[in-house]
Amino acid sequence: APFPCVDSNNREGARIAVECLASLGHERIIYLNQKDNLKITVIPNQSTYAPQDSIALNVQVKDSNNNPVQGAFSMSVINDLQLNPHQNNGNMLTHLLLTDDLKGYVQDPAYYFTGDHNKELDDLLLTQGWTGFDWKDVLQPAKQFTYQPEPNFAIKGKVVNLFDKPVKGANVSLMAIRPVVSDKTQSDEQGRFSFDDLPLADSSAYFINPTTINGKSRTYDVVLDKPEWPVFSKNRRQMPWYVNTDTIILKTADTILINQSKMEKLTGMGNVLQEVVIKEKRVVKHSFNLNGPGLADQVIDDKDIEKVGKTNLLELIKKKVNGIRVLGIGNHLKLYVRANPIDKIIIDGIDASKFFTWSEICDLLYYYTSDDIEGIEVMDKAYISPYYLEFYSIPPIFPVSILEITTKHGDGPFLKKTHGFTMYRPPVLVLPKEFYRPKYTSKNATAALFDQRTTIHWEPNIITNKDGKATVTFYAAGQPATYTITTEGSNMNGNVGSITQKLVIK
Repeated sequence: APFPCVDSNNREGARIAVECLASLGHERIIYLNQKDNLKITVIPNQSTYAPQDSIALNVQVKDSNNNPVQGAFSMSVINDLQLNPHQNNGNMLTHLLLTDDLKGYVQDPAYYFTGDHNKELDDLLLTQGWTGFDWKDVLQPAKQFTYQPEPNFAIKGKVVNLFDKPVKGANVSLMAIRPVVSDKTQSDEQGRFSFDDLPLADSSAYFINPTTINGKSRTYDVVLDKPEWPVFSKNRRQMPWYVNTDTIILKTADTILINQSKMEKLTGMGNVLQEVVIKEKRVVKHSFNLNGPGLADQVIDDKDIEKVGKTNLLELIKKKVNGIRVLGIGNHLKLYVRANPIDKIIIDGIDASKFFTWSEICDLLYYYTSDDIEGIEVMDKAYISPYYLEFYSIPPIFPVSILEITTKHGDGPFLKKTHGFTMYRPPVLVLPKEFYRPKYTSKNATAALFDQRTTIHWEPNIITNKDGKATVTFYAAGQPATYTITTEGSNMNGNVGSITQKLVIK
């Protein structure tokens, strides 16, 4: 028999009901309404707004006892003319408290949290919130997670000897240039080590060096833990755009065409393209150039290298770097760009002189081939200043030249694995960027036609103060419309809240 949704005064009845079902090898979900969701209020700073107006929304958050709440919240502002907003779509509240515990599709989940819909909610839970189970499976040991949680950015691995046996008590040092990191640790009984809480960076390269306890040997190797990525299935073929298309979407398409026609008449451009002059700029892909890729006194890119053909790095430099002079033979070379000596060779952002003598660096010039090189950038005049700051504690007295070499493998001056040296490049971390918001210093009809935004504003991180207050500002788009504002978040103690409301642009 169905058990009704219960409130906090009927917990004992709910417990008995669940125990009865469990004894039969079945269970069902019962919604216990604690009535402790956060109360979010969003109040505009004025009663009416026009297109391109500056809008300020004052956010106030309180708990069930009307106490101010400090927490993290987000807000989206959607143009109803461009999208069809559904008031009862899922939100943070419905995901955490309802749909994440159900297996089937729930149409308009927010409906069950508006008004008195306990009977409908109970019918939903009877339909999609019951589970049959076998006691034998329940009593089995818990399964391990396939993909372990990552609470912080860490580099982990194992130190092994020449026979691939784990080494206990080996010293392991870690160093990186961008960001600047220097740390040491020791391997444990199984030869394992870990560097935890490393700083987040858009891209970085870490140099790891294991030695014996007295630090006098480099006969050890490092085997790094490789991340296990989830396996994703191939994308299924999507339906044509017109399937399930409603009148709002069709109206939006017509509106965009009409506004585009108005803009063409207003500007007189029509379909005639203005003359565009394109100036080619050579850019070396994946370059660590401190000025930015391609910003150098000389740039040799992959197309230049392809024309040279198969050769070693030294010959490539001699053929493509303007003003190059090479004195000496073998690994006793002296390189100049015009009158300036080449003082440092930076390979994938790493100063080779930190790990090799100049004689060994000369050997690298013979060892690398043109097939290994992505590009070469020469800094000797306008673009050398950042390198003085980065790689010199005291700037050189006389002018020097620096070569920034970018390889295809990206392992810096360590093309092949040698004992004691390991280069690790973690997957690139993409840091969040601010949502673009236009600023209208004065209202302009032409700018209004260009402003056809669907998402008017997105604020992903609203932090309320001790009084539970915060303010969000943005500019309205160029056309009269109605906006749907959705604000939701948590106080980080398990309480969540969500509110959806309208804002009219007259």
